[in-house]
Amino acid sequence: MTQTPRPERRRYARHPIRVPMQVRPRGGTPEFQSCVANLSETGLCFESPTSLALDMVVEISLPIADERFTVVGTVVRSHTDETGTLHVVAVAFVHPAMSFRMKIAEQILRIQELRRELARELGREVSSEEAAARWVADYAKDFAELYA
Repeated sequence: MTQTPRPERRRYARHPIRVPMQVRPRGGTPEFQSCVANLSETGLCFESPTSLALDMVVEISLPIADERFTVVGTVVRSHTDETGTLHVVAVAFVHPAMSFRMKIAEQILRIQELRRELARELGREVSSEEAAARWVADYAKDFAELYA
């Protein structure tokens, strides 16, 4: 039987990105490490070894450059993955200003990914500055159009 795809209800695009993160659920659940699966302006999704309750508040720390970037969000979805071993958790950011901060953090993470890709392609180390310059050259026009 063929399933009809459900219409997209999200207002913001999701960006797949694999970045390590530390998750600190509030309310007694032990903290754990995971990886971001995807990121949007209003939240992110990750895998958890245990189910997290809807509306649970979580603090998420991501390594950005040489610092830790921390955001607070609430669990809006939690379900078991296809294998039945992990839980896919979606978190919405609590503070509206987090959206802008996450957008900046996302760009930094994407520049770091580009740096690794360029290093593989070129067969040499690529500096953060070189990767950032390439990022700006490739994508600055897209950002300018967002704010025109």
